[in-house]
Amino acid sequence: MKILLATDGSTFSTEAVNSVASRPWPTGTSVKVLAIPEPFMPLGEFPYFESKEIESLNTRALKSAKSCADASADILAKAGLPTSTETPFPESSVAREVVREAERWGADLVVLGSHGRRGFERWTIGSVSEHVALHAHCSVEVIRGLRPTRKTSGKNSGKGVRP
Repeated sequence: MKILLATDGSTFSTEAVNSVASRPWPTGTSVKVLAIPEPFMPLGEFPYFESKEIESLNTRALKSAKSCADASADILAKAGLPTSTETPFPESSVAREVVREAERWGADLVVLGSHGRRGFERWTIGSVSEHVALHAHCSVEVIRGLRPTRKTSGKNSGKGVRP
């Protein structure tokens, strides 16, 4: 089985990494961690930045993506999963890059975290997980993260119970 795990280093992505690391997978399963840097691309003339500054910002974004990918790969390797990393500079949106890489690599499953954006923020920023779920050629698992535990009355009183 080939699992493509997309991460941006957020707590939501960390939950996705931990979810994959905590499960038993068939022998021969491999995981590719994909961290796509968010490039700084000025729209048209942008007098406040010189090309050296733009290059510096993009270099930092790439280093950050590599750091996220390496941290995720370490967690997966400790769980005994053969893991590789990739941090391609995007040619289009992050969501499209994830779908493209899943197809190119022949992934059987894409796993990613969800930021849970709603309303105007979702409309303006978009939902990477939604786009991937709708357009990937394979199964997609969106990890929403752990919900807080709640206390109940009765015999389980005082113990955290998942809703």
